[in-house]
Parts: sequence; C-alpha cells; structure tokens
Amino acid sequence: MIPDIRSDPEYVRLLADSRYWAPFAREALARHGYSAPERIVSGSKGTYPTMLTDTGLVVKIFGDRWCGPDSHAVESEFYALTAGAGLPLPELLAAGELGAGGTGWPWPYLVTSRMPGLPYRSAMSTMDERDRLRFARELGGLVRRLHEVPLDGGSLLGDGTRFAALLDERRARAVQDHRTWGRLPAKLCDRLDEYLPAPAELLRATKPVLIHGDLHADHVFLDEAGAITGLIDFGDTYAGDPRYELVVLHLGLFFGDSSLLGAFLEGYGWGPIDPHELLAFTLLHDFDVLADFPAERLAGLDSLEQLADLLWSVPPQSAQSAQSS
Repeated sequence: MIPDIRSDPEYVRLLADSRYWAPFAREALARHGYSAPERIVSGSKGTYPTMLTDTGLVVKIFGDRWCGPDSHAVESEFYALTAGAGLPLPELLAAGELGAGGTGWPWPYLVTSRMPGLPYRSAMSTMDERDRLRFARELGGLVRRLHEVPLDGGSLLGDGTRFAALLDERRARAVQDHRTWGRLPAKLCDRLDEYLPAPAELLRATKPVLIHGDLHADHVFLDEAGAITGLIDFGDTYAGDPRYELVVLHLGLFFGDSSLLGAFLEGYGWGPIDPHELLAFTLLHDFDVLADFPAERLAGLDSLEQLADLLWSVPPQSAQSAQSS
C-alpha cells in the first residue's frame, strides 16, 4: 500500500488532500499499534504531506520529489540530536516505510506528537504590539537554546560541510534566480555578482550551530495566552551559520518588522548585526524570501546598500538593548 503519484503537477494537486493521504496515515499508525483516529486533516500546505489526527498524533510522509530523501534523513537526525534537550518540540514516536522491502521509493514516514496551540500566523491577529514584542523576546531565548544544542558528529548535522555546500550552490545560482524571481529591480540584479562575497569569506569567522532554517509564521506555535508552545518542521535544518536563521525569521515570521527583530535579538542576547552580512545571507538563501515583502518598497531602491538598510537596520533603542543583554 503505497502512493501512486507520477508527476509533479499530480503531487502538487494531492499534497494537502487529506482524503488521499488518510489511508496511508492510518496504515502507518496501525503498524505501530496506535488506535485508529476518527478524523484526519491536512496540516498547513508545505513540501510533504502532513496528516493531523484527532488522537494527538501527526504522520508526515516523504516522497522522492522536492528533496524528499534528504529532508527525511535530516529530520530524522534532528530528532535524534535534540532528544532529551528539553526543547518544546514534537516527540518522535515511530518511524517506518510504507513500501518497505519493495523495489521502488519506500515512502518513509515519521509519527510524532501534535504540537498544542496555534501557529503564529493564526494567532497574530489577536495580539497587540506589546504581545508581539514579548513573543519575539521569548522566541529569541528559545532559538538560542536550539543553537546551543551540541552537534554530535552526525552525517548531516555534525559540522558545517553541508551548509557550506548549500551556500556555494546558492552563490553560483543567485544572480539568475533573482532575475527569475523578479523581486529586485534589474539594476540591483546587475550588481549582485560584485556585491555578494564568496561563501568561504562569509563563514570564516563563525562556528556552525544547529539552525532550524525555516522559522516562518506556520512553524512557531503559541497557546491562548501568547506563550510559545513549540516549533515544528525540521526538514531544512542545518549545522550552519546562525545569521542564516534570521532571514526567514525576520521576513517570514516578523514580516520585516524591525522592532520585532530588535526584540528577538534582545531575547537571544545577540548583540548588533551587520546589515550587509545579513543581506548577503538573504540573497543567498535557498528560498525566495522576498516573495511577501511589499514590492513597492523594493521598486524604488537604487542600490543594494539601500536594500541592506531597508531590511536589516534595527531601531537604535533595540540595537542598544540587544547589545547590553
């Protein structure tokens, strides 16, 4: 009993279709002795089908498309690395393969506990500015704890080799990708080659830490009081530069709000940031991170230096507070 998906368009169409994936989720749960759920719904649409059950369990199924093999391996290693670290993360309860022993892609899956609360994207509309700033500071402390998890020499998360290879790949493709994505004015794309440093130079003074890599508004959960209940989705985890973590967090979670970024830095104890270094990580990121940034604010820019200030200048009071912490 394995999925029969034969094209990328078909995969996209079925990705969040709980009617299609529910039988496979039930099969996975039954194999490990879990009771059959009455209701199964799809989680927020991501890269791999993630089924949420009314029994408090989640089944995530990895196909062979869209880096599925690598993401499954990374997420499995992440759970092993963080076990016992005391972080608010789902608990890995079981793992297996729907097509174990077959000749094709085995369709591996992970069974985890379900994170309580709501994702920040759903909760933010009920939060005032004070709530959001408090949330950002709390998140800063949590992310620092994640970054402090010891790297144990694992094949994927043991050192920064895999992350350095990612940046090398992104540097080679950056100019063409940004032209294709069309978020930046053409004159800024023309300057990317001379602006972007070699990845080795960018990384030379940093030590790899465990980074989530995709901390956007659907991956941080809160309770009714606005306190963080946990983080989800670890397929984009790296042993990498902590500055890379800030990119999706600032643009996909704080939506470019520099006051929230300053509060996060304060909670983390980060200290001042260099806008030009952060812009380099933004432009080298694996995702089109400027997709949701207001296009009109980018259209009038004359230089990448202006873009660095627009995205990464923290209000003076926040910068001073972060440095003192």
